[in-house]
Amino acid sequence: MKVLLFPGLDALFVTSKMKRWLQYEYVQHALDQASRDLSEATEKEENLRSFIADTHRPHAVDLDRSLIALTALQVAIADELKRVGHRWDLVQGCSHGDIARSVVCGSVLLKDAIHLLWAFAELRKLLPSGSTCTVRTVDGTPLKQEHLDWLEAQSAPVSVWSDGHGTIGTDTANMAAICAQASSQGLKIKDMLPFPVHSPALMPAYDLLQKTASQWPVTDPHTPTFSSIWVKDIGSADAIIREALDCAIEPVRWKDTLTHLYEEKGAREFINVGPSNTLTGWLMSGDLFDELKVIESWEALSAGN
Repeated sequence: MKVLLFPGLDALFVTSKMKRWLQYEYVQHALDQASRDLSEATEKEENLRSFIADTHRPHAVDLDRSLIALTALQVAIADELKRVGHRWDLVQGCSHGDIARSVVCGSVLLKDAIHLLWAFAELRKLLPSGSTCTVRTVDGTPLKQEHLDWLEAQSAPVSVWSDGHGTIGTDTANMAAICAQASSQGLKIKDMLPFPVHSPALMPAYDLLQKTASQWPVTDPHTPTFSSIWVKDIGSADAIIREALDCAIEPVRWKDTLTHLYEEKGAREFINVGPSNTLTGWLMSGDLFDELKVIESWEALSAGN
C-alpha cells in the first residue's frame, strides 16, 4: 500500500522548506487563489505569496495566515504529484494536515477550507487561554507509559509523535502546575504554541466549534482516508466532520497510526507532501518500519527542474 501523507503545523517551523516552493507556477497560482478566497473572509486585500516570501518566520508573525498558506501549498503539491503520474492508495493527514487531506480526498473544497480555517482562527480568540508544549524526557530516553499516564491524569493527554517526542495542550493554570512538577517526573516541557490544541481544555467550546463547522458543505471522500485521531478509516462526510471536531479535543495518535498502517494495512511506501520532513524523519529513525520507503515531494517534483 502507498500512502499520501500531509504533515501538520510542524511543516511551518522550517521556513526555508516552505519558501523554496514559491518558485513554481502551480504553487504561485494556488497561493494567489487562496489569497483571493481569504480576502473574501477578511474583507481586505490578502497576499499570501508575498507574506511567505517576505517574512522571516511567518508562523511567528501570523500563525493563522501561515496555516492557510500551508494548506494551499499542500493541496498544490498533491495535485502536481498526481499530474506527473504519482498514485496512492490512501490519504493520511496529521493534525493540521487533515485539512489539505480532506480537500485532496474530495470532501471539502479548498475555498471552503480557507473560509473555515479563518472562521476557526476568529473563534479561537474566544476560547480558553492556555498553551501547547513539547514533552520529552530529561535524559533523552523514550517516553514511557508511566509518563503518558501521569500527564493524562493531569488532564493533559499526550499526542505521541515518536518514541521520544510528544506534545500536550491545556489551560494556563494547569500547564503551570504540570511544568512545576515535570522534572520530578523525569520530563522536560517546552513552550510551543500560545494556545491549547488537541486538548480537553477546549471541550467547553465543542458546541460552538460544531456550529461553525456546519456552515460549510462536506461530502463523502472519494479516496480511502485514514484518521490519526481515531486510528481507523473514514468513509463518510459525517465522519470527516466529527473527526475534525474531535481533533480539537483529543490527542493525535500518530505513532499508533503508523504502526496500524504498517502492520494491519501493509503500508510500505509514503509520499510525503511536506513541505517539512520532520515526521518522516522520525518515521525512518527507528527500526520498527524497516521495510518502509519514503518519497519526499520536493525530490519527486524538483528533479530535472
